[in-house]
Amino acid sequence: MKLSIVVPVYNAEAYLPRCIDSLLAQSLSDYELLFVDDGSPDGSYAILADYAARFPEKIRLFQKPNGGQASARNLGAAQARGEYLSFVDSDDFVEADCYASLVRAMDRAQADVLLFDACADYGTHTAPYAAIPEIPASRKITPAEYVLSFPAAWNKIFRTAFYRAHAFRFPEGIWYEDLALIPQMALYTDRLYYEKQLAYHYVQSANSTMRNDGYRAKWHDMDAAISILQTALAPRFPAETEYLCFMHYLYETSLRYYGARHDAEIDAIADWMRQRYPHWRCNPYVRERASRHERLLAWLFYRKKYRLIRLAQAVKHRIRRKP
Repeated sequence: MKLSIVVPVYNAEAYLPRCIDSLLAQSLSDYELLFVDDGSPDGSYAILADYAARFPEKIRLFQKPNGGQASARNLGAAQARGEYLSFVDSDDFVEADCYASLVRAMDRAQADVLLFDACADYGTHTAPYAAIPEIPASRKITPAEYVLSFPAAWNKIFRTAFYRAHAFRFPEGIWYEDLALIPQMALYTDRLYYEKQLAYHYVQSANSTMRNDGYRAKWHDMDAAISILQTALAPRFPAETEYLCFMHYLYETSLRYYGARHDAEIDAIADWMRQRYPHWRCNPYVRERASRHERLLAWLFYRKKYRLIRLAQAVKHRIRRKP
């Protein structure tokens, strides 16, 4: 068996047929699809059972009580029989016949981890979601470049023996499990390859866990994810870890809380950064990779200047409304 593709499923009946059909539209002959129903209360399991009955040579179906996406991925990965392992989210889909060329690239590079490109799919249009936007062509990448790449499970293929040799598991019970785990793989290998091929559609739907409007208590799981990541990576990749904490915690998570008017949570993030990374503005990756807007807004969050941010937004809004 060449490739195992693990798909965790929860309440995805509206998107599942498109996802499954895209995974079946592959010329690669030697692959399996492992669908793990995570206790869906909707009709997801019935859809999966129908496909499994029609394509028994390709589909293996598992069912478990609800425990979250990480637990479903971990179960599927443990059951995988392929030389290589990949993950797909059930509301997303892949390009037709993309895995044949990705597997050839994996074979050619003899990689432990291969990265590929995706796009954010809004239904009416798409936007690039490059794994490493700064790299213009396929090539081997360094562990530091890998740490700074987009930290998703679904835009990668892993060598199963490597994955199991280091007992990788997504941390269960929290959101942001990709960020907590995926960059850590750079600690264990330099056999890393970037194939500049758009293969994955990351669907921006209201159904998706990470894409709901309004305050979510599970946003606090970022605290645990960042703590796991920082503890594991900082000794070997100090500058890269500081940048990840800046971008994913100080900037992106603070922005999420700011939109929901939860300033106290931003205070806690600023205090955490002040204790561990008080000189983050001098970080070379922050200077080179972050936009001026991202640096400025992060600085205002760091200084807890929420009234100033809102005043600037109000002025900007008034200027835009002028005829």
